Amino acid sequence: MNTQMKEKRQRLMDVALELFSEEGYHSVSISRIAKEAGMSKGNTYNYFKSKQDLLVQLVLDGLDELFQEFDPNHDGVLTEEEFYHFIEKLFDNIKARQPFWKLMFSLLLQPHILELLEDDLEPIGERSVGILSSFFINNGSNDPYTDLLFFSSLTKGAIMQYVYSPESIDIDKLKYKIISYYKNECNH
Repeated sequence: MNTQMKEKRQRLMDVALELFSEEGYHSVSISRIAKEAGMSKGNTYNYFKSKQDLLVQLVLDGLDELFQEFDPNHDGVLTEEEFYHFIEKLFDNIKARQPFWKLMFSLLLQPHILELLEDDLEPIGERSVGILSSFFINNGSNDPYTDLLFFSSLTKGAIMQYVYSPESIDIDKLKYKIISYYKNECNH
C-alpha cells in the first residue's frame, strides 16, 4: 500500500473512531464515515470490506498498540518490571487515546456488537489472561483467578472513570498508586 493509500485508510479509521466513540457503532453509517473523511462510499471499500471490518481493524490496531508493551520480549513470562511497565504504558495509552477507550467501553456494554469481534479478540484475551495468571502465581498468589479479576476491575474502573470524567481524576496519581500497591503485594 502506497503512502497516499495508507493516509486515506488512516483518515477513515480516525473519522470512524471519533464517530463510533461519540455516537455509537450502530448510529453511524459507512456513508457518513466516508463523507466526513472526504471520500466516496464506494472508495471506502478499497480499504475495508464493511463497517464491521472497519470496527474490527480499529479495535485490533488499538489493542495491538497497547499489547506491544505487554510482555515486550514476547517470551510468555511477565516479570515484575514488565508488569509495572505495562501499567505505566496502559495509563499513558488511556491519556493519549481517550476516544479509543471510550469506544472500547461502549462495546463492552453492547454484547451483540462485541460478538462481532469475538473471534478476533479471543486469542488476545487468552494469551493475556494466561500470562497474567502465571505472573500472579509466580508472585505467590493462592487464587490467581480472583487476583486477575481484581487487577482487571481496578484498571477498567480507572479507565472508565477517566474516559467519562477526565477532569475528576488525576490519572497519573492513580497509576502510581496502583503500581505502588502491586510493588507492595509482590514483595510480601
